[in-house]
Amino acid sequence: MAALDVTVPEPPDELTLYPPLLIVPDKPVRYLRFSGGDERDSEAEVAPLSEIYPQVTSRVAPVVEAVPAGTSRLTAIARFVAPDAGEAAPPVFSAALLSASGKKMALGLEVLETAKGDRLSTAGKDGPGDLDTGLHATRVDTLVAGITLPDIAPGAYRLVMTAEDPASGARSEAVRRITITP
Repeated sequence: MAALDVTVPEPPDELTLYPPLLIVPDKPVRYLRFSGGDERDSEAEVAPLSEIYPQVTSRVAPVVEAVPAGTSRLTAIARFVAPDAGEAAPPVFSAALLSASGKKMALGLEVLETAKGDRLSTAGKDGPGDLDTGLHATRVDTLVAGITLPDIAPGAYRLVMTAEDPASGARSEAVRRITITP
């Protein structure tokens, strides 16, 4: 049994890739719902995972940290912000696995879907923004990517996903720790 808390920060004005939700596709799982408890804040705003990531269904198992050895494919669902430049090319995404010894292995990454999010207005820090309101419009989009894992030994790894703007060369990285279990 596992649980995660996710906090969604204010969207930035530059290319930013947020840490991905990793899921094992086509793995049947059972979800149990618990409520109550002394630690639970009944006033807190809580959204179900499927509201944040509509791609999550009951046919996937979210990876909290452990990935069973022999898993050949993961699906990564990551939010990203790209500068709003009209018809500019979308970011180019890649993935790599870093071992505890520092060895880097490039991974196959296939973009399955990019979903455009809603435009959000935030107070501008680096410029005047909209002349009437002083706000900048930003959109938080969602990447769904298939990642091919090599046959690797059990141990601790870091999955590094990278987004690169093809026009400016700006890069953003997001890292998730995973453990390959025997």
